[in-house]
Amino acid sequence: MQTLLHIAATDTTRPGRAAFRDQLTPAGLQDASVNATIFRSAINIAAISGIYLSLAMLVPAFIDVYYGHPDSEIFFLSAFMTGGLSLATALATRAGPPPRRRSTSAWASSSSTWSGFPAASSAPFRSGCPR
Repeated sequence: MQTLLHIAATDTTRPGRAAFRDQLTPAGLQDASVNATIFRSAINIAAISGIYLSLAMLVPAFIDVYYGHPDSEIFFLSAFMTGGLSLATALATRAGPPPRRRSTSAWASSSSTWSGFPAASSAPFRSGCPR
């Protein structure tokens, strides 16, 4: 059974239906693409804030290195993980279309990924660590 909102949103044969549809549509849900744009912008702002947070985490890390405290490794690790995740999110949610790749650069990135993962995962075996 169709709801009144669905009928109003799809029926455009009679004049004045757009005004009736706007009255039935809740505020903020009138256009899904606008909501997606606002959501993407909010995620992008949060990701940029995460980048600033990761840079701020480097301050206590360098202070710990200066005083010789062993917790500096934790600060560096958390700063780089937060910064990397935030940078990836900020690049993925930036405005505009994604950069266009040529087929050669797409092939190079895909082949380096497929050859890099096995090389990285076999590093402990190549280093001669004890079994």
